[in-house]
Amino acid sequence: MQSNQTTEPGPVPYTLKIGVTGHRDLPDAPKVEDAVNRLLLRLKNSLESGINDIYQPGIHYNTKWQRVESILNWRIMQSMSFLGIIQGQTEPDRRTALRCEVYSALARGADRIVARSVMKMESSALVAIIPGTVEEYVQDFTTPADRQEFNGLIEKASNHNVLKRGGLPASAIDVEKYEQAGKDIVDACEIMIAVWDGKPARGIGGTARIIKYACSVHRPVIWINAINPGASPVMITGFEEVARENNADTTREIKVSVEPLPVFAAGWSTRFLQVAEYNRDRAFSKRRFEKQLQSDSNGLKQMGRTAGLPPGILDPLLEKVLPHYTRADYLATRYHKLHMRSAAWLYRLSAIAVTLAVIQTLFLPAYNVFVAFEIIALAIAVIWFRYSLIGQWHDKWLNYRHLAERTRILIFESLARRPKGAGARQNLNLPFYSSPGGWVTEVFSALQHEIPALDLPEVLLPEVRCFISKGWIQDQAAYHEKNAVRKATEVKKENRVIGLLLALTLAAAIIHLFGLIRDPFFENIIISLVIVLPAFAGAQHAIGSIRDYERIAARSARMKDILLNMVQRIEKASDWDEINLEIRNAEEIMSTENLEWSASLSFRRISLRYRIY
Repeated sequence: MQSNQTTEPGPVPYTLKIGVTGHRDLPDAPKVEDAVNRLLLRLKNSLESGINDIYQPGIHYNTKWQRVESILNWRIMQSMSFLGIIQGQTEPDRRTALRCEVYSALARGADRIVARSVMKMESSALVAIIPGTVEEYVQDFTTPADRQEFNGLIEKASNHNVLKRGGLPASAIDVEKYEQAGKDIVDACEIMIAVWDGKPARGIGGTARIIKYACSVHRPVIWINAINPGASPVMITGFEEVARENNADTTREIKVSVEPLPVFAAGWSTRFLQVAEYNRDRAFSKRRFEKQLQSDSNGLKQMGRTAGLPPGILDPLLEKVLPHYTRADYLATRYHKLHMRSAAWLYRLSAIAVTLAVIQTLFLPAYNVFVAFEIIALAIAVIWFRYSLIGQWHDKWLNYRHLAERTRILIFESLARRPKGAGARQNLNLPFYSSPGGWVTEVFSALQHEIPALDLPEVLLPEVRCFISKGWIQDQAAYHEKNAVRKATEVKKENRVIGLLLALTLAAAIIHLFGLIRDPFFENIIISLVIVLPAFAGAQHAIGSIRDYERIAARSARMKDILLNMVQRIEKASDWDEINLEIRNAEEIMSTENLEWSASLSFRRISLRYRIY
């Protein structure tokens, strides 16, 4: 009988972070509150539709064609679901729980209205970001009722944790602190709600200035008109201040670009939809997952026995953390295969289409049926390519792999007396590299809270050191060593195939050039080879470029040497502090290597720009 360690982990919840900026004095506060409540209900319903509707468009569109294509795919899948051909809804046990966290400065007016409205939602929390200490800030409110309302809300802030911006004077509240608090809210949230009258800011820290900053960092801003709150809210997509001279005076005008609120869930929060997709991913096979989880669990238990760890000490990690690693690892492997197959067959089918065209032209000119076969081959190649883009196979492979590797690190560092929540860090990367999606960080942060508290005795230091060294660092070094050899072998095979195809092409071209074969039938065969063989050689080269075996082999060889040197340092660690130091170094190296790997491969997508002629 299988233990509960072979059960699929539950869906990872998602926390939507909502920020607020707005005016203190509102002409009609009750109508603003009603507008906020209606907006939040619409937001909640839209996101929940993304949980339930598996095939809802889940990307932002760069072109109208991409939008049409994605919506067409959605409608086709809906029709197939209606006919019972495919599953159309997310299973209840795989639906993503939505939590909301509101970030507010808790000033009178808009800040408090939005904070109260969000906190009425299920599983909601308040985070107060205020310009100074509570004692200083409360002095800024002039009436007892104002102060009482603030104190009531600040008491409800999560863990009474009031976030303050460093680097500003800690004395009396000033306008610079207000503006910095507003910017901190923008930086912390995913969506901003702005209750704004549409006019320029009255000074530093004003609502318009915070909206401008939010637009500059590409934060979605939902605008509720403070003057006419009954009007439909809109999404601000651009913000520009224009100075106009009127006689001797210079006035400022604001030009904003707006669009209607999103229809699909992805328009509100792409991250949320990506987490929901990860939780319910249709490529997941429970039977294969349980088999892989059992293998991973047995492997870690064997490593623990080899290191001399007491029986059962790894059970909390095997139960809470390992299933998440195995799920991410399984899905990453699955999408890697799907992506590579789609890439390979895109180019192979193109070469096959060329072959069919040559056969029909040279050997069977009267049989136009070969033209149909050529069209079918090209159509399959294009449809497969486009479906891989809609399904985001390439992005899922990279993101799931990045999540799996970070979760693997979490398993081992949890044994070394690390503080709760001090898991693997998100390394910084150059701005022109596309790093794994931000949703990976959200999922990883949620997983960190599932880490059980392990208070290992001092006497287990040698066993823990051995387990980390052999079970993690040496294991990864061995993987990279084998991977380097395997990828280098694949490179040699690909080069031999391409070299053979080009050599045969050269031989056929020489035969054709000197007319060494007189028979028309065989002469056509030679001509066919001259055309077809380069097409297949080009296809094989394009496939090799996507696989990128040569670069991966070189990276793995370097990683093996780095990790083997690290093993020596870990084995010399004499206390928990030194163990933690070496774990941080290993974490930094492995996380950075994984991040760079993901970033570099983000440029190596399937492309139809390959030309076979």
